[in-house]
This record gives sequence, structure tokens and C-alpha cells, in this order.
Amino acid sequence: MPADKARLRLSTESDDESPPGTTLQRMKGETLSPRHKNLIFILATLLFVSTLVTFHPKRAEYKEQCLSVLGGFTSLPIFKSFGIRHDDAMLKQGSRSWSDKEEKLREYRWGRQEVDKSLKLALAHLTDRETRMREWLLSSRIANGSGVGVGLGRDDPPENLRLWTPPAIVRGVPLEDEGPGKFEGGSLAKHIDLVKEWQTGLPVTTCETGRWQANYSRLHREMMNGVKPPLLLTYHCPANMTCGGLADRFLGIVSTLMYSVLTQRAFAIRWDVRPFDLLFDSAGYIDWSQPYMAADPLPHPIYDDPELVKDRLEIESHNLGGNEVDAFDRGFMARWKGVGPKWVRLDRPNRGQVIRAFELTDSVGPTLSELGFDMESSYGCLLDFLFRPKADSLRLISEYTSLLSLPSVFSVGIQIRAGDSVMRKAAKGHSIGSHRGFFNCADQLAKKYALPGQRIVYYLVSDSAYLKINAANAIPGKIIINAQKPQHTEIGGTTMKGNVENNVDGMMGAVTEMFTFRHTDYQVITENSGFGKFPVFARGRPRTTVVYPLKKKAPKNYCSRDSSLQSFENMGRYWSLG
Repeated sequence: MPADKARLRLSTESDDESPPGTTLQRMKGETLSPRHKNLIFILATLLFVSTLVTFHPKRAEYKEQCLSVLGGFTSLPIFKSFGIRHDDAMLKQGSRSWSDKEEKLREYRWGRQEVDKSLKLALAHLTDRETRMREWLLSSRIANGSGVGVGLGRDDPPENLRLWTPPAIVRGVPLEDEGPGKFEGGSLAKHIDLVKEWQTGLPVTTCETGRWQANYSRLHREMMNGVKPPLLLTYHCPANMTCGGLADRFLGIVSTLMYSVLTQRAFAIRWDVRPFDLLFDSAGYIDWSQPYMAADPLPHPIYDDPELVKDRLEIESHNLGGNEVDAFDRGFMARWKGVGPKWVRLDRPNRGQVIRAFELTDSVGPTLSELGFDMESSYGCLLDFLFRPKADSLRLISEYTSLLSLPSVFSVGIQIRAGDSVMRKAAKGHSIGSHRGFFNCADQLAKKYALPGQRIVYYLVSDSAYLKINAANAIPGKIIINAQKPQHTEIGGTTMKGNVENNVDGMMGAVTEMFTFRHTDYQVITENSGFGKFPVFARGRPRTTVVYPLKKKAPKNYCSRDSSLQSFENMGRYWSLG
């Protein structure tokens, strides 16, 4: 699969050879190019780190941290341009042969998607400075937000995986006409995040440090390579059985990864109907793919080990209630940390079990804290450790988030779950008028929390295509939507029919909406729906969300009350849990 990745650009200068006399001119006192300044800064840092490891009296204690810094620097695209590598942090993906059906699936591409006209209208109101800043964000996020293809989605030749490392600063504070420039109003917090993004090349998340990521990526690699005896934990969505919508599946996947970290097991994902590796790339740290075809001629040797298959414990995990989830959390940790069945498979988990785990102060909660987790950032940490959107969806997501991230923009995400029936047929009963409460609520949030001078936009997601179009036309330039037609993975408990490629197309649209929704400042989400809840958890900033009732009227000015903004603990107690 050909790679579709741009490289991190640390300056706007051309990479062409310098004209004659450049070196002499620099000797006379002219400044170095930004590219060479960056290299000098990085090499000086590496010299300091290597000296620390070699001569410091506590060098043994600092070795792991220093290796993480080295890995963080040498994994950046600029080092590839200079031919610098850190091979110790790399994991090579071995060769594979593919069946005819797999080869056909490997050819799947969503294709480049057009943005909706509602976004174009919003962009037309930006100032020149805002436009320049957005164009920097757009190009940077497309270039640096890609992952590594695994399973059916791997490249030919396959790209290597690497150990997790924290983001590394590769350049200094931006000049006035670089990146975010200097702060000129709006949200200072968003401006500071963009300065950090300029310095590292990566969007700021709520999880940039932790003790578990590097250790777990190493453990996973050693088990998959046979260096350590394998202990496996798999999220499994079997064919011909309901597994839930995309958000519910994400809740189950992230919760299963948490169990994998807690019990020191190698994590994997298996969707029998739609290969998950067609939807997402790995973040680059672990290969979570499993063979798609049951009769794959050359499956990974671990998954083909008859002793492991014989020892596999399969646990039905669908639609667990709150008390059942809590009991499962306690029991799983106590029973199978480094011991027990060599392979545990969780079938159809569709409930969030991460937020609730922190409230189990007699068991799981303290262990999570010891590993470096905290409740607010836990979903974002686990999600970003696993996935990156595929190139086509990443490009579309970045078109929208590069607007929502501007300090001069205040955004409210609105998620309205109209019901499965609207996806069976083109239902016209849903409009901005029939859901006026959601829009009034978003307006109350904007009036109370937007800062002076910020332009207000609303990002609307819904399973009703008619509602989205109606709302965007009613308030042009203010309400922004995606053009892609909504599609649910399951309707009324029945798995969607049709070929894999068409179903993946529909899910790609849902992925872009969910990952874009994560970048909104405040949110109004539908009660008893996971689609709005999951990106709120992944965003990692509680008390910015109103959970709005779909079938009953909320009290007057309900959304302007601070008490209406939900904590993660409360959001984890209902519907798909947390």
C-alpha cells in the first residue's frame, strides 16, 4: 500500500542547494537558515543527554528518560531528511502474503473528500491573519498527524513501528509571521496550545507524559516477537452478531486496552465483518491488528499457536450494567495480571469502563494512578496511543479542526441523535425548528463563555442528513456540517448489509465527525447516546458539556447554569457508561 504522507517542514525555505557564497556570507555574520538552527539546537540537546548518561553519578536512574528523549527526537521527520535514525526504538514489520480477497481489500481507499459549503462560508469571514494561521495548522496537521499502517492497511514495504516517546521540542517560539505568531486576542489558552504545536509539530493533547506508554510498547513488542512468553488480550467483534455503534465500540476498545496495560498483556483488535485496519492506522507504537481472514495462509505465528488457541478464554462482554462493569474491573485485575489464561478474548464489549475504574479506590484506581493515568486524560491517552486516522479522513478532519483551533474562534459542538429510522429513509421530520432546544442551549453557552472578540461557530453532527442541511442553510456561515452522509454500523440491532468497502465509506464519515467534534470548545450532546460522549471523554476537559434531553423540554436557561456542565464521573454513570 503506497504511503500517503508528507514530511514535517521546519522552515519555509527550499531544500535546494545553497547558492555560491552562502557559507562565506554566514562567516561574515549573516544568520543561519531556520533548518540549520533547528539542527544545531537538537544536536546540542543530544550532546547534553549523552553526557548525562555517560558521566552523571545517577546515570543509571536517568537512562530510561534519556533514551525516551533520544527516541522522541530521532523519530521526527527532520531526522529522516538528515539520515539520522534510532534503530533501538524501531520494530520491523515482517513480510506477509495475502489471499485474493485480502489483496482486494488492501486496494480500498476512501478517496479525497470535499468539505461542505458551510465550512467554506465560515472560512470566507476570516481575516488575512486568521487565514494564514489556519493554513499553517492545516498543512502541519496533515503532514504530522499520520500513523503507521498495520494489518491489511500496511504499506509495501511496511513502515517500522517504534517505542513511545514524549513530544520533543524541535524549534523555538514562533516569530510574528510564523505559525500562530504572537497573541492578539481571543483565547490565550488556545494560543499557548498552538505555540506548543509549533514547537513540537504535534497538536497538544491532555496526555503528553506518562510512565506506562514506553513500558507497554516495549512489552507488546517483546511478546509479539517471542522475546517474552505471550499473554494476549483481544477485543473481538464477531460476524453475525451485534457489537454496537461506532462510539460504543470505541468505548469497548479503549477499555480493553486499559485492561491490557493493567494486566500486562499484548492488545489486539479483531472485527470480523469490517477490518479495523482499513479504518485506522496504528499510532506507530504497537501492531494491534489480527489476521482478517480465518483461513489466512500466513497468520501471525502467535495467533496460529495451537497451545494459545486451546488455552483461549472467551468472555461475553456485551451490554454490561454498571455494577457488572465494576465487578469485572475488580476481578479482571486481581485474577489475570501476568497470570491465568495465555489468551483472553473479550467478545463485543460496548461499555466504557475507564472513568468508573478510577472510582474503585479499593483496587483498580490506585494502580492506574501509579502508572501515570488520571481520570480526565485517560481516554485521550489510550486513544492517541492506539490510533491515527487514515490519510483521507485525517485531511478532512484537519480542514475543520484548523478553524476550530483558532484562538479567535469559539466553537460549540452540537450532537443530535435523531434515531435509527432517519438512516433507513430520507426522513424530513427533523429540522432546526423541531430541535430548537439544542440550538438555544448552544447559544446560551456561547453567550456565557465566549471571550470578547471571538467569532462563534457551531459544529453540528447528527444521524439525520436532512437536519444537518436544514440547519446549515438556516444560519449560513455559523453552523458548520460535514457533507458526508451519516451511516450507523448497526441499525435497530442489525448489522448493516452490503459490501465491506461501502460500509467502510459510511464509517469513515462517522470517524471524521467524531474526531472533529473532539476539538470543539463546549458541547451539547444527546442524552442516552454514545456518539457525543466518546469524543468528549477523548478531549479530556470535563465540565464543558451539557447533556440535553431529546424527548423532554429542559428548564429555561438550563444551559447557562454552571451546574449543567457535566463531570466525567456523572457522565460515566448512565447509558454506555464511561
